[in-house]
Amino acid sequence: MKLRDYILQNYDGNNAAFGRANDLSRTAVSMMVNKGTYYIVDGLLMIARREVK
Repeated sequence: MKLRDYILQNYDGNNAAFGRANDLSRTAVSMMVNKGTYYIVDGLLMIARREVK
């Protein structure tokens, strides 16, 4: 699931709360959410590197 959706579902859309729970700054979380390539997969924060064919 996209990081944005995970934060909406589990932290009421609060990037700062997600950051505090995961030792990340609010700025870093906002950057990851805005980039749109970060996902939560089986409890792991993942980044999409490239599209495959």
